Amino acid sequence: AQWGMGGGGRRQFMQQMSPQTQDAMRQIFHDQSLDRAAKHARMQQLIQKESPQVQAAFAEFQSHRGERRQQMQQKFAQLSSSLSPQARAAADRVRSIMMVRNVELS
Repeated sequence: AQWGMGGGGRRQFMQQMSPQTQDAMRQIFHDQSLDRAAKHARMQQLIQKESPQVQAAFAEFQSHRGERRQQMQQKFAQLSSSLSPQARAAADRVRSIMMVRNVELS
């Protein structure tokens, strides 16, 4: 399965979709005006119109993404705890900026 954002391949659930739905998913993902919850809701609407196989693959992808997010949050917390107070404050500022821009550091 292709889990990453890059790597030159498509996610497994997207390979089984129509080209129109694939394009719609990409547009949603790259829409900087949407927060994570809005993107998820719109993707869910598209996925509900797809086959049970695509829905299952998307659910697996979402599960893996959630696990990865949790792992990254734990790593960030561990690293952050070892920083000086000034470095921790700077890291927290960077993290908050990235979260506003829908970039997942965590």
